[in-house]
Amino acid sequence: MARTTSLLLVLILAASLANAGTVTLEPAVVTVDPGQPAEYTVTVTAAEQAEFTTLDLLFSSDRADLVLSFTYNDDFADGLTLPDPVSLGTFASDLYVGGVNPDSWQTGAIVGVLRIDTTGLASGTYDDVIGARPDAEETALGGAVSQISAGTTETTEQLAGTAGLVITGTVLDTDGDGVEDINDAFPEDASETTDTDGDSIGDNSDAFPEDASEDTDTDDDGIGDNADDNDDNDEALDVDDDFPLDPAETTDTDGDGVGDNADAFPEDSTETVDSDRDGIGDNADVDDTVSVVTPPCAAGMLGCFLATLAGLSTLRLRRRKA
Repeated sequence: MARTTSLLLVLILAASLANAGTVTLEPAVVTVDPGQPAEYTVTVTAAEQAEFTTLDLLFSSDRADLVLSFTYNDDFADGLTLPDPVSLGTFASDLYVGGVNPDSWQTGAIVGVLRIDTTGLASGTYDDVIGARPDAEETALGGAVSQISAGTTETTEQLAGTAGLVITGTVLDTDGDGVEDINDAFPEDASETTDTDGDSIGDNSDAFPEDASEDTDTDDDGIGDNADDNDDNDEALDVDDDFPLDPAETTDTDGDGVGDNADAFPEDSTETVDSDRDGIGDNADVDDTVSVVTPPCAAGMLGCFLATLAGLSTLRLRRRKA
Protein backbone atom coordinates (compact mmCIF):
# COMPACT_ATOMS: atom_id res chain seq x y z
CA MET A 1 0.00 0.00 0.00
CA ALA A 2 1.54 3.27 -1.06
CA ARG A 3 2.33 5.87 1.59
CA THR A 4 1.48 9.42 0.65
CA THR A 5 2.75 12.49 2.46
CA SER A 6 1.95 15.20 -0.07
CA LEU A 7 -1.61 15.75 1.16
CA LEU A 8 -1.50 18.37 3.91
CA LEU A 9 -4.72 19.89 5.18
CA VAL A 10 -4.14 22.96 7.35
CA LEU A 11 -6.82 24.01 9.79
CA ILE A 12 -6.43 27.60 10.99
CA LEU A 13 -8.08 28.74 14.18
CA ALA A 14 -8.26 32.53 14.25
CA ALA A 15 -10.63 33.06 17.11
CA SER A 16 -11.14 35.06 20.27
CA LEU A 17 -8.96 32.66 22.25
CA ALA A 18 -6.40 33.97 24.72
CA ASN A 19 -2.83 33.17 23.72
CA ALA A 20 -2.86 29.67 22.25
CA GLY A 21 -5.97 27.54 22.03
CA THR A 22 -6.26 23.95 20.84
CA VAL A 23 -8.18 22.37 18.01
CA THR A 24 -8.56 18.63 18.37
CA LEU A 25 -9.38 16.31 15.48
CA GLU A 26 -10.57 12.85 16.42
CA PRO A 27 -9.84 10.10 15.73
CA ALA A 28 -6.13 10.58 15.15
CA VAL A 29 -6.29 8.23 12.14
CA VAL A 30 -9.41 7.49 10.13
CA THR A 31 -9.57 4.24 8.18
CA VAL A 32 -12.16 3.96 5.42
CA ASP A 33 -12.93 1.85 2.37
CA PRO A 34 -12.34 3.41 -1.06
CA GLY A 35 -14.92 6.05 -1.88
CA GLN A 36 -16.22 6.31 1.71
CA PRO A 37 -16.04 9.70 3.47
CA ALA A 38 -13.48 10.23 6.22
CA GLU A 39 -15.00 12.01 9.23
CA TYR A 40 -13.20 13.93 11.97
CA THR A 41 -14.83 15.43 15.06
CA VAL A 42 -13.60 19.00 15.60
CA THR A 43 -13.26 20.25 19.20
CA VAL A 44 -12.07 23.71 20.30
CA THR A 45 -10.46 24.30 23.68
CA ALA A 46 -9.63 27.85 24.83
CA ALA A 47 -6.44 28.27 26.82
CA GLU A 48 -6.63 30.12 30.14
CA GLN A 49 -10.32 30.95 29.71
CA ALA A 50 -13.60 29.14 30.13
CA GLU A 51 -15.39 30.46 27.08
CA PHE A 52 -15.02 32.22 23.72
CA THR A 53 -17.39 34.17 21.49
CA THR A 54 -15.83 34.26 18.00
CA LEU A 55 -14.73 31.36 15.84
CA ASP A 56 -12.98 31.43 12.46
CA LEU A 57 -11.83 28.11 11.01
CA LEU A 58 -10.26 27.58 7.62
CA PHE A 59 -9.74 24.03 6.43
CA SER A 60 -7.35 24.03 3.50
CA SER A 61 -5.28 21.73 1.30
CA ASP A 62 -2.69 22.02 -1.43
CA ARG A 63 -4.51 19.27 -3.39
CA ALA A 64 -7.04 20.50 -5.91
CA ASP A 65 -8.84 17.13 -5.95
CA LEU A 66 -9.82 17.23 -2.27
CA VAL A 67 -13.50 17.78 -1.52
CA LEU A 68 -14.31 19.08 1.97
CA SER A 69 -17.58 19.49 3.83
CA PHE A 70 -18.52 20.42 7.38
CA THR A 71 -21.58 19.95 9.59
CA TYR A 72 -22.07 21.93 12.81
CA ASN A 73 -22.82 20.04 15.99
CA ASP A 74 -26.44 20.65 17.03
CA ASP A 75 -25.47 21.77 20.53
CA PHE A 76 -22.81 24.14 19.18
CA ALA A 77 -25.21 25.79 16.72
CA ASP A 78 -28.23 25.72 19.07
CA GLY A 79 -30.22 28.95 18.74
CA LEU A 80 -27.66 30.53 16.44
CA THR A 81 -27.72 31.42 12.77
CA LEU A 82 -24.26 30.38 11.64
CA PRO A 83 -23.05 30.97 8.07
CA ASP A 84 -22.92 27.97 5.79
CA PRO A 85 -19.42 26.61 5.20
CA VAL A 86 -17.99 28.11 2.01
CA SER A 87 -14.88 27.78 -0.13
CA LEU A 88 -12.73 30.90 -0.21
CA GLY A 89 -10.64 29.78 -3.17
CA THR A 90 -7.45 30.79 -1.39
CA PHE A 91 -5.92 27.33 -1.49
CA ALA A 92 -6.24 24.54 -4.02
CA SER A 93 -9.03 23.19 -1.79
CA ASP A 94 -10.40 25.03 1.22
CA LEU A 95 -13.50 25.45 3.36
CA TYR A 96 -14.24 28.32 5.75
CA VAL A 97 -16.31 27.74 8.89
CA GLY A 98 -17.06 30.53 11.34
CA GLY A 99 -19.53 32.49 13.40
CA VAL A 100 -20.23 34.55 16.47
CA ASN A 101 -22.04 33.62 19.67
CA PRO A 102 -22.98 36.68 21.80
CA ASP A 103 -23.54 34.39 24.78
CA SER A 104 -20.20 32.61 24.17
CA TRP A 105 -19.28 28.95 23.79
CA GLN A 106 -17.74 26.90 26.54
CA THR A 107 -14.19 25.74 26.12
CA GLY A 108 -14.00 22.15 24.94
CA ALA A 109 -17.04 22.58 22.74
CA ILE A 110 -17.49 20.15 19.88
CA VAL A 111 -17.85 22.41 16.85
CA GLY A 112 -18.90 19.74 14.39
CA VAL A 113 -17.69 17.14 11.92
CA LEU A 114 -15.23 17.69 9.08
CA ARG A 115 -15.61 15.30 6.14
CA ILE A 116 -13.16 14.46 3.38
CA ASP A 117 -14.60 12.87 0.27
CA THR A 118 -12.17 10.11 -0.67
CA THR A 119 -13.65 9.54 -4.12
CA GLY A 120 -10.78 9.61 -6.59
CA LEU A 121 -8.10 9.15 -3.93
CA ALA A 122 -6.04 5.99 -4.39
CA SER A 123 -5.83 3.36 -1.68
CA GLY A 124 -2.96 4.07 0.67
CA THR A 125 -1.81 5.75 3.86
CA TYR A 126 -1.91 9.57 3.99
CA ASP A 127 0.27 10.89 6.80
CA ASP A 128 -0.70 14.25 8.33
CA VAL A 129 -3.74 14.50 6.14
CA ILE A 130 -5.11 17.10 8.56
CA GLY A 131 -3.21 19.73 10.54
CA ALA A 132 -4.76 21.86 13.27
CA ARG A 133 -3.20 25.29 13.83
CA PRO A 134 -4.51 27.49 16.64
CA ASP A 135 -3.02 31.00 16.71
CA ALA A 136 -4.49 33.73 18.89
CA GLU A 137 -2.17 36.30 17.33
CA GLU A 138 -3.80 35.88 13.92
CA THR A 139 -7.24 37.17 14.81
CA ALA A 140 -7.89 38.43 11.26
CA LEU A 141 -8.74 35.61 8.87
CA GLY A 142 -7.34 37.51 5.90
CA GLY A 143 -4.01 37.94 7.63
CA ALA A 144 -3.82 34.28 8.46
CA VAL A 145 -4.58 33.25 4.91
CA SER A 146 -2.02 35.61 3.41
CA GLN A 147 0.74 34.33 5.65
CA ILE A 148 0.06 30.62 5.49
CA SER A 149 0.74 28.26 2.61
CA ALA A 150 -0.08 24.58 2.95
CA GLY A 151 3.02 22.43 2.91
CA THR A 152 5.52 25.20 3.71
CA THR A 153 8.07 25.01 6.52
CA GLU A 154 6.22 27.78 8.38
CA THR A 155 2.98 25.85 8.35
CA THR A 156 4.62 22.61 9.44
CA GLU A 157 6.44 24.23 12.34
CA GLN A 158 3.29 25.87 13.64
CA LEU A 159 1.08 22.79 13.55
CA ALA A 160 -0.33 22.00 16.97
CA GLY A 161 -1.58 18.54 16.05
CA THR A 162 -2.13 16.24 13.13
CA ALA A 163 -4.40 13.39 12.08
CA GLY A 164 -4.02 10.80 9.35
CA LEU A 165 -6.09 8.92 6.82
CA VAL A 166 -5.90 5.34 5.59
CA ILE A 167 -7.88 4.23 2.57
CA THR A 168 -8.02 0.46 2.56
CA GLY A 169 -10.41 -2.43 1.99
CA THR A 170 -11.38 -4.12 -1.24
CA VAL A 171 -10.75 -2.02 -4.31
CA LEU A 172 -13.83 -2.21 -6.51
CA ASP A 173 -13.54 -2.88 -10.23
CA THR A 174 -17.10 -3.81 -11.12
CA ASP A 175 -16.56 -4.33 -14.84
CA GLY A 176 -13.18 -6.05 -14.45
CA ASP A 177 -11.37 -3.78 -16.90
CA GLY A 178 -8.39 -3.18 -14.62
CA VAL A 179 -9.47 0.37 -13.67
CA GLU A 180 -10.82 0.97 -10.15
CA ASP A 181 -14.43 2.14 -10.03
CA ILE A 182 -13.40 5.40 -8.36
CA ASN A 183 -11.26 6.23 -11.40
CA ASP A 184 -13.51 4.69 -14.06
CA ALA A 185 -15.96 6.99 -15.86
CA PHE A 186 -17.90 3.86 -16.84
CA PRO A 187 -17.54 1.43 -13.89
CA GLU A 188 -20.05 -1.03 -15.36
CA ASP A 189 -18.75 -1.00 -18.94
CA ALA A 190 -15.55 -2.94 -19.53
CA SER A 191 -15.10 -1.38 -22.97
CA GLU A 192 -14.86 2.17 -21.61
CA THR A 193 -12.96 3.93 -18.84
CA THR A 194 -12.61 7.56 -19.93
CA ASP A 195 -14.88 10.36 -21.14
CA THR A 196 -12.48 13.17 -22.01
CA ASP A 197 -15.09 15.65 -23.26
CA GLY A 198 -17.71 14.79 -20.63
CA ASP A 199 -20.52 14.04 -23.09
CA SER A 200 -21.35 10.66 -21.48
CA ILE A 201 -19.96 8.79 -24.49
CA GLY A 202 -16.80 6.82 -23.75
CA ASP A 203 -13.68 7.81 -25.67
CA ASN A 204 -13.50 4.40 -27.36
CA SER A 205 -16.98 4.86 -28.84
CA ASP A 206 -16.76 8.59 -29.43
CA ALA A 207 -15.72 9.66 -32.93
CA PHE A 208 -14.82 13.03 -31.41
CA PRO A 209 -13.54 12.26 -27.87
CA GLU A 210 -12.40 15.84 -27.26
CA ASP A 211 -15.54 17.56 -28.62
CA ALA A 212 -18.57 17.45 -26.34
CA SER A 213 -20.84 18.62 -29.17
CA GLU A 214 -20.10 15.62 -31.40
CA ASP A 215 -19.78 11.86 -30.97
CA THR A 216 -20.73 10.32 -34.36
CA ASP A 217 -19.50 10.61 -37.94
CA THR A 218 -21.76 8.36 -39.99
CA ASP A 219 -20.10 8.96 -43.35
CA ASP A 220 -16.53 9.14 -41.98
CA ASP A 221 -15.89 12.48 -43.64
CA GLY A 222 -14.34 14.05 -40.53
CA ILE A 223 -17.41 16.20 -39.83
CA GLY A 224 -19.62 15.22 -36.88
CA ASP A 225 -23.26 14.42 -37.64
CA ASN A 226 -24.47 17.42 -35.64
CA ALA A 227 -22.56 19.82 -37.88
CA ASP A 228 -22.73 17.77 -41.10
CA ASP A 229 -25.64 18.68 -43.43
CA ASN A 230 -25.35 15.34 -45.24
CA ASP A 231 -24.61 12.67 -42.68
CA ASP A 232 -24.69 9.68 -45.02
CA ASN A 233 -22.93 11.49 -47.89
CA ASP A 234 -25.52 10.56 -50.52
CA GLU A 235 -27.09 12.90 -53.09
CA ALA A 236 -29.70 14.26 -50.65
CA LEU A 237 -29.06 16.71 -47.82
CA ASP A 238 -30.31 15.65 -44.41
CA VAL A 239 -33.23 18.09 -44.52
CA ASP A 240 -34.49 16.43 -47.73
CA ASP A 241 -33.49 12.87 -46.86
CA ASP A 242 -36.05 10.49 -45.35
CA PHE A 243 -33.10 8.31 -44.33
CA PRO A 244 -30.27 10.72 -43.38
CA LEU A 245 -28.11 7.93 -41.97
CA ASP A 246 -28.61 5.42 -44.81
CA PRO A 247 -26.70 6.15 -48.04
CA ALA A 248 -28.75 3.50 -49.87
CA GLU A 249 -32.05 5.32 -49.33
CA THR A 250 -33.33 8.87 -49.60
CA THR A 251 -37.09 8.60 -50.16
CA ASP A 252 -40.06 6.83 -48.63
CA THR A 253 -42.92 7.73 -50.98
CA ASP A 254 -45.64 5.75 -49.21
CA GLY A 255 -44.38 6.56 -45.70
CA ASP A 256 -44.25 2.98 -44.51
CA GLY A 257 -40.72 3.27 -43.08
CA VAL A 258 -39.12 1.29 -45.91
CA GLY A 259 -37.08 3.20 -48.48
CA ASP A 260 -38.25 3.17 -52.07
CA ASN A 261 -35.13 1.31 -53.20
CA ALA A 262 -35.88 -1.61 -50.90
CA ASP A 263 -39.69 -1.41 -51.15
CA ALA A 264 -41.28 -3.73 -53.74
CA PHE A 265 -44.35 -1.49 -53.57
CA PRO A 266 -42.99 2.06 -53.04
CA GLU A 267 -46.42 3.63 -53.52
CA ASP A 268 -48.41 1.18 -51.36
CA SER A 269 -47.95 1.62 -47.63
CA THR A 270 -49.64 -1.75 -46.95
CA GLU A 271 -47.03 -3.76 -48.83
CA THR A 272 -43.26 -3.86 -48.96
CA VAL A 273 -42.34 -7.43 -49.99
CA ASP A 274 -43.30 -9.74 -52.87
CA SER A 275 -41.55 -12.99 -52.03
CA ASP A 276 -42.78 -14.97 -55.07
CA ARG A 277 -42.56 -12.00 -57.44
CA ASP A 278 -46.07 -12.49 -58.69
CA GLY A 279 -46.96 -8.81 -58.41
CA ILE A 280 -49.04 -9.37 -55.28
CA GLY A 281 -47.63 -8.19 -51.95
CA ASP A 282 -47.05 -10.81 -49.26
CA ASN A 283 -49.68 -9.23 -47.00
CA ALA A 284 -52.41 -9.73 -49.62
CA ASP A 285 -51.03 -12.87 -51.29
CA VAL A 286 -52.66 -16.06 -50.00
CA ASP A 287 -49.75 -18.08 -51.36
CA ASP A 288 -46.58 -16.04 -51.25
CA THR A 289 -44.24 -19.03 -51.16
CA VAL A 290 -41.85 -19.57 -54.04
CA SER A 291 -42.34 -22.94 -55.78
CA VAL A 292 -39.27 -24.59 -57.21
CA VAL A 293 -39.69 -27.46 -59.70
CA THR A 294 -36.66 -29.65 -60.01
CA PRO A 295 -36.20 -30.96 -63.58
CA PRO A 296 -35.97 -34.70 -63.96
CA CYS A 297 -32.56 -36.00 -64.86
CA ALA A 298 -33.59 -38.95 -67.01
CA ALA A 299 -31.35 -37.66 -69.77
CA GLY A 300 -28.34 -37.69 -67.53
CA MET A 301 -26.23 -34.95 -65.97
CA LEU A 302 -25.71 -33.19 -69.30
CA GLY A 303 -29.47 -32.87 -69.76
CA CYS A 304 -29.91 -31.39 -66.25
CA PHE A 305 -27.11 -28.90 -66.85
CA LEU A 306 -28.57 -27.74 -70.15
CA ALA A 307 -32.04 -27.47 -68.62
CA THR A 308 -30.70 -25.29 -65.85
CA LEU A 309 -28.99 -22.97 -68.31
CA ALA A 310 -32.17 -22.68 -70.38
CA GLY A 311 -34.33 -22.06 -67.32
CA LEU A 312 -36.63 -24.94 -68.23
CA SER A 313 -38.81 -26.59 -65.62
CA THR A 314 -39.13 -29.85 -67.55
CA LEU A 315 -36.67 -31.47 -69.88
CA ARG A 316 -37.42 -34.25 -72.27
CA LEU A 317 -34.70 -35.41 -74.58
CA ARG A 318 -35.35 -38.08 -77.08
CA ARG A 319 -32.55 -40.41 -77.86
CA ARG A 320 -31.59 -40.79 -81.45
CA LYS A 321 -32.38 -44.07 -82.98
CA ALA A 322 -29.33 -46.14 -83.70
